[in-house]
Order: sequence, then structure tokens, then C-alpha cells
Amino acid sequence: MTLDDIKANDGPRLERALSLLNDQLGSDPDADPNDLVDVLLNKLIETSTFPIDSIDGLGENEYLTRHTFRRFISRKQVSIWGSGLLRGPDGRFMLHLFTSDLAKRTELELLETNDYKRLYVQARNFFAQSINGLCEKYLEPSDPAFIRAKQIRSVQSQISSVRVWIFSDRIFLAAANGQTTEDFDGRQIEVSLQILDINGIADLLISGERTIDQSFAGIGGLECIVHPEGGRQDYTCLQTALRGSDLARLYGLHGTAIVQANVRAYLGERKVNNAIRNTAESEPARFLAYNNGLAVFAEDCRLENGRLMSLHGIQIVNGGQTTASLHQCWLSGINSTSDERREAINQSLEDLFVPVKIIVPSLTMSPSQVAALKERVSEASNSQNAVRRSDLSANQPFQIEFSKVVSTLTTPDGPKWFYERAQGMYTAELARLKGQRADQNAFKLKFPKEKIFSKTDLALAMFSWDGRSEICCKGRENAFGEFSLEMNKKDEIVISKEEAKQMICKRMLYAQLEKAANSLKEIGVTNPRIPLTYGIAIFARYWGKRVRWDIVWGHQGWSDAFVNEMYRLLEEVGRIMLRSMNTSLITLWGRNRQCWSTLNRDFDPSKFSFDYAYEIRPLDEEVLGSC
Repeated sequence: MTLDDIKANDGPRLERALSLLNDQLGSDPDADPNDLVDVLLNKLIETSTFPIDSIDGLGENEYLTRHTFRRFISRKQVSIWGSGLLRGPDGRFMLHLFTSDLAKRTELELLETNDYKRLYVQARNFFAQSINGLCEKYLEPSDPAFIRAKQIRSVQSQISSVRVWIFSDRIFLAAANGQTTEDFDGRQIEVSLQILDINGIADLLISGERTIDQSFAGIGGLECIVHPEGGRQDYTCLQTALRGSDLARLYGLHGTAIVQANVRAYLGERKVNNAIRNTAESEPARFLAYNNGLAVFAEDCRLENGRLMSLHGIQIVNGGQTTASLHQCWLSGINSTSDERREAINQSLEDLFVPVKIIVPSLTMSPSQVAALKERVSEASNSQNAVRRSDLSANQPFQIEFSKVVSTLTTPDGPKWFYERAQGMYTAELARLKGQRADQNAFKLKFPKEKIFSKTDLALAMFSWDGRSEICCKGRENAFGEFSLEMNKKDEIVISKEEAKQMICKRMLYAQLEKAANSLKEIGVTNPRIPLTYGIAIFARYWGKRVRWDIVWGHQGWSDAFVNEMYRLLEEVGRIMLRSMNTSLITLWGRNRQCWSTLNRDFDPSKFSFDYAYEIRPLDEEVLGSC
């Protein structure tokens, strides 16, 4: 495939991603494009790529920070943007090294193999020159890179793996993500490479997810049985078996991002997971007989001569415990000081096979149909085991009741609100009217796109208002999960029209401020949604009881006078956060409980006045809460 082929097939999407990426820098022509790494790391954190929840969740010697460093050391070029030292489920460290090829490009370009190798080696050299103490000799003790190099050297015996991340706004065509084992001062350490080129960046910025592709060409493909789509079957089903060592490396390469669709994360040293590891080590040949296997969902596949050569958009929807347990077993072999044990575990994983069922939806299916199929596959495969209802994302009683109430609401301007309690409902309703242009147009007039909101939109708005910003900073899906759990605790779900109107007004507030908050990038805020959620919480604390909800509903929005003053408030919140978060990423700082206490301490409400906003009741007026 050539650059011209890519431009012809996917040019508009990738060019839009370039534009969206550059927009993150604001209007400053001198802005450093390397600041965009902050933005992309925030996105990766939200997609659970890293095993990290918040700064509070960081243990001793753990960190994730920027510490730019570039120079020759012992004739070797070292170039690094920053790094992260995070513990895995086995208690040992994984070191993430970040390097940047971002250059504020406006046209699609190829990242050549030589540039890719150079970036990888220069980042890897930071680790090599840190553990031997050479980096410290070229840095001032106060330099953040000195601090991290010294820290890496002090815990080097506990580092089990190193992952190099290359961020590039170019297109890389070759097979990029790989894994190997290298010798560092006599120790064998797993080293893997992840490249996030403009194609991967497009996934993060446009779809909000990180798409994972995996090639099996390096092992000659996988022999499989194919049950092709046809008749009433709107998907292709592949049945195969994956060698234990290959599955362990797959998890090592992609981490928890590959099991996002699985309803449970790795649960650590539980009875079942210990049994999986014991079988892997003591009876590897029986693993295929004992284990239920993996259920995998993939957006597309490539077959050659009856063998599976690659998967696009791969997600393990059931079998996350098996996958992570085998990875832990593999790591224990790599890190073992006993040659005999290391060889025994490696041989066991070579002898072990895991059954795998792969579902690939038909290319004729709409995005909403694909999403629905993926959800049903996940739910069905997980419901065969002991999974609590709270492990699943849906909360049917609340969702159904709230959707029902919203459908009965009328607005002063005529058009009604449409609540998507299931992804793609709006599109599905339009599709149902396909071929009936008059009915489709009537539906769009009745439910215009600007009045559509989803369950994650609602969760963010409600938790922001209620001062639960720490949860909002963990991303939409996490916020929705917590929101669903709270709603599910109620014995009876009763929602009045007035309550539903207030909830929608809070959603309108979040949506209007979300647009204004993008300007916070000009003061150095890389993720404006963090001060946005905290700003709403601050407003609700000091002025929330004075809101005239009937006025907001009557105008179907918040006034310009209110939004302008709220933007001033968001700027102040953003500045307080930038001063207090030190070298932390703002997304992680927002998840820290100390962020809220610092804001409460430093925020001065007397600097702001909402007296000119008609939806805010004067102080001496009686507080009435209805719409």
C-alpha cells in the first residue's frame, strides 16, 4: 500500500485527525507540538491503556511524568519525552518510555522505517544509560530527567519489562508493534514497542477508542475452521487455538486495552486464576481440554489459504482472566533467577494451547448493529460464568424509566429531546424509516441532532453537578458505570417530569460549557474536560441553589451572560490546577482527591458574580426548585 492508496481510501478521516490534533495546541503559532503528547497520554489513560486509576492509586516509586531530555551519552543518542514506572499485577515494574515525532504537520506523510528505528533506539537508550548511572552525570540534580533516571536505576532489579511508545503525526505502514527480550547488564528484560501514528490518533480523537490490530503472519498464521456468514447468520465465526506463549505476548504487547470489552479486569491472585497458572505449569497439554477458551470480537479479518493472518479491531470479550494469568506465568519465567525454572515455564507455554472463538461482523452491518452484536456477544459469553449484574454496563430499570419520562416531555420551542439509552438508537430509528423520506424528515424535525444525548452524557453531567468530578476524570465509561451502580441500588425507580427536566438542564450546562472550555488550551490546559467538570462542581456548591430551573428549561439553554461568567470561572479553576499539579498529567491530577481539596482551599467565589444572568435567582428571593 502506498501513501496515495491511503489518501484515496482514508484520506478525509486522517486529515481530520491532523486538524483535530493541531487544534489541541490552540491559536499560539509558537506552541510546542510535543505538548500534544500530554493530550494523547490523557486519551490513552481514559481508554485504560495503562494500569493506573489516579495519583492516589500510584504506589511507592510509581510515576507517569514528562521529563524531556536529549543529548549524546557515550556516543549514543538519547532522546526522551518522559516516562512512566507502573507496577503490574505481579508486583514488579513495567517501564514506559515516551518519545515524540509530532511536528504539527498539516499534510499526510509517511514515517520511514529508518526514522522509526532511530526514535525507538534513542528512547531505549534512556533506559540503558539510566541503569548504568551515566544519565545522572550529564544532568543537574534538580532536572526532572535526573530524578527519573536515578529512580529507574534504584529499582532496576524490579523492572520486568520496558515498553517504548512512539507518538507520530505521520503514517507508518510496516508492522510496527513488536516484542523481544534483550540483555541489560546481564538481565533478560522483555522490551516491546507501541507506535501511535496518525491512524491510531484518529481512533482516539474521532471514535474515542484505541483500535488494536494484530498480525499472525510472523508465526505463519493460525489454522482455523471458518463458519462464513450467510443466510440468517450476519457474521463470520472462526474457531482456532492460540499457543500459550503467543497469547501471553499478545497481552504483553497491548495490555489491558485488549480486554476492555471484557466486563472484568484481571482479578489478581484469586483461586481461579491460580488454578489457571497451575494447569499451565503442571499440565500444559491438558489446558485445551480444561479451559473454556476465549471469545474474541474483531471488526475484520484476513485469511490466506485457510489460515488466519491478521485481525483488525480485536477485543477479548471473554477470557481476560485466562489471558492475564498466562501473561503473569510467562513473566515469572522471564524474571526467574533459575535457568531450569525459566526453561520449564517457557516450554510449558509452548506446549499449551487455548481454544479461541472469533466473531467478525458482516461488512453490511451498520455501526449501531455492530455495537449491539458486540454487546450481546460480551453479555452472553460472560453470563455463562458467575458475573454479577453490576459487572455489566447496562442498568435497565433506570434507563427504561428515564427514557420513558423524557419521551413525554414537551419543550417551548417544539422539538423534543431524544435519550439514547442504547448506543445507536437514533440511527436505528432513522434506518427503520428508510425509503420514507417524508417520515424521516418529520422525525429529524421532531428530534433534531442537537437534542440527542446519551447515557454517558447524562452520567458526566450529573456527577459533575454533584461534586463527583474525581469519577468524571476517569472517563465517560467509568462515570457511567458508577452512575449505573448507584441507580441500581434503588429498590424502586421513580422519576418525575420535573426531575427529568432538571437532569436535562444539567446536561445542557455541560454541553454548552464543553464548547467554551476548549479555549482553556490557550492557558496551557491540555485536557479542558478536567477543569470543566470541577468548574461545574464549584458552581453547584456556591450558586447551585439559586438556579431557576424553569427559566433554563423555558429557554432550552443557559444565557450568554451566564456562560461568559462561567468561562471566567473555568479559567480560574484551570489556573489553580496548573499551579498545584506540579509535573503530573492533568488527567491524573483530576483523579486525585487532593485536587478537590486544593480547589476548595484556593478558589475565591467573591471574584465572580452571576447577578446579570437571568437564570440565577437574587440572594433575597425565595428558593423554589421546579421547572
